Amino acid sequence: MIDNPLAEEMPAEVPIAHPPLVRVLAQLRFPVQPKFDQRDAITPILESLAAKFPVVREEPLQGLLFKIAPAVSSETKSWTIWRLSDIAGQWRFSLARDFLALETTAYQNHADFIECFRAVLSAFPTDLRPTVTDRFGLRYVDRLTSPALSHINELIRPELLGVLASPASARTRQSFAESICDVTPHTLVARYGSLPPNASYDPGTLVPIPEPSWILDLDMNREHTRAFDIDQLSEDAKLYASQIYTFFRWAVTDKFLAYFNEHEK
Repeated sequence: MIDNPLAEEMPAEVPIAHPPLVRVLAQLRFPVQPKFDQRDAITPILESLAAKFPVVREEPLQGLLFKIAPAVSSETKSWTIWRLSDIAGQWRFSLARDFLALETTAYQNHADFIECFRAVLSAFPTDLRPTVTDRFGLRYVDRLTSPALSHINELIRPELLGVLASPASARTRQSFAESICDVTPHTLVARYGSLPPNASYDPGTLVPIPEPSWILDLDMNREHTRAFDIDQLSEDAKLYASQIYTFFRWAVTDKFLAYFNEHEK
């Protein structure tokens, strides 16, 4: 068992045959790049990533921009999100005028994901790279469902269960909490708790399902304007993966590790 969820030294990784990990997501935000709305402009990126992400879909969006000064007014703005994925739909890269994101539902290990993230960043020719970045985050989402849910008191630390560890558990429809931890200069946000059927606080990442579930959602990030630096972003990704894994290992019990090595998620 891990004593400190924010310990600087990551515990040795324990292989889990059937982890209840439903999604891993890395996101980078930067100042608006209008050229990313145009297919001709980003063609070099699409071509560089074609082997990994052969499926390309264009999502045009519209919204209203409100201005207060010198007088209240509004205007319609349109932009594009490019969604690139593998044929199986297990890996997806998204690019818009102010962010890029890499996500997978087929996560293998830290090194594999970070290598893919670095390859995505390297696909940007020098003249297409944003000059600076404003925010970087890495997020891991675990979801426990039946039959694991019936063993929740044995699989998860009592500190994260709240009322679910009491006799009121059977009559509790939803119990959710959020902890925001300072890991200077970074922030670790931990969301955890039970959700009823067909519920989600973030449908784009956590798809609603028709049964109850228990969620452990760990998101480490830093808001900081700095130069677009692939080496530094890759190092941050390694640091975040390590810190998130430490929190995860603190949150789960040894029985959790044994259970998901013996049972399908």
